[in-house]
Amino acid sequence: MEQFLKIALRRTIIKINNPYPPDDFIVDYSDFLKVRDYLALYKFNPKVLHRLLLLTIELWHTEKRISRMSLLLCIRKYFFIGNESLDPHFFRTFDGEGQFSETTSSLLYSVSRMIFEEGERLSRKQQKEARQIASSILFGVAATAKEEEWLCAHYHLSEPMLNRLLRYPARSPAISQWARLHYEHKDFRTRRAELLSWIIDEAPTFEVSPQTLIDDFEVLNAQDLAAIKQYEAERNAKDIVDKELGDMLYRAPVVNEDLFFLEKYYHDSSSVELKLSRRFYGPHRRERYTPSPIPDFNELRKEFYENLEALHKITMIWAIFYSRLPQDQKVTLLKKYYSPGSAHSLFRVAKNMSNLTLLQWMLELG
Repeated sequence: MEQFLKIALRRTIIKINNPYPPDDFIVDYSDFLKVRDYLALYKFNPKVLHRLLLLTIELWHTEKRISRMSLLLCIRKYFFIGNESLDPHFFRTFDGEGQFSETTSSLLYSVSRMIFEEGERLSRKQQKEARQIASSILFGVAATAKEEEWLCAHYHLSEPMLNRLLRYPARSPAISQWARLHYEHKDFRTRRAELLSWIIDEAPTFEVSPQTLIDDFEVLNAQDLAAIKQYEAERNAKDIVDKELGDMLYRAPVVNEDLFFLEKYYHDSSSVELKLSRRFYGPHRRERYTPSPIPDFNELRKEFYENLEALHKITMIWAIFYSRLPQDQKVTLLKKYYSPGSAHSLFRVAKNMSNLTLLQWMLELG
């Protein structure tokens, strides 16, 4: 029988049975090789994940011929077997009583740190995928103060890593302190509600000031105007190259170094993109011949200032939702920010929280 058919048969049988793996399912690398094609078909056993993490750490610096990427891919798949019903806003982790052990959580952070700090063991192509794995296996995982401090110091490694910091699932004095220090930082103007949630964790009655929202708005306008200016310059440059040399570069093989340089430039600039800040408010108008909507800044400014009070309430609603306060405390705070202009956001939050008390309260308001 052909090998691929044997594997397919085993996978199908295991998938149908969906067995619970024993604690010693993976002890060494040879065990891993035997089950790596099938591990994701087994039920989740946190001790198996624990051992897989330990094995990866033990072998990371070995000179033996192993596949580190294969280990990382299996860790990610098995991690999400245990977290398959995760809600994007409410996190849960696992052991026998519904939590990862502190040791397993720390191991998840240790593997992620190795990927970022000792990635030379991987090829350049592998490093990009490994970094995605590093952030994904921290999804919803709380750990020790040491790991929290590492997140605060390394949020800049990738956008997913920033997400792990801002959406960290447990209260953390270290992250709240980081949020206070970065409260006015230009790079986090689009993450105002998440940043604010960490202040609310320690000071539940804290409110963002309308002036801060105005500053956010104007900083984003300036960034978008600069992005549009750069986009138009790149489009104009491409149009010139396209008009003068594009047809020749497209049709003719490159035969000299000058044309080779121009051809590389032509292809590098052939997909010029306009990247604007992410906003949850304001009208956008699609300009003719542009691949991305360009804001009408006059309309943006008019609508923003007309709706500043509602936007303030909406920001507070989402900040309270993202906070790690107890649900009953969240409900009390959320009710303060109800208005006709914020009702839709409050409904979305109450629905995501599955909070019948808040949903019923909104219904009774009529």
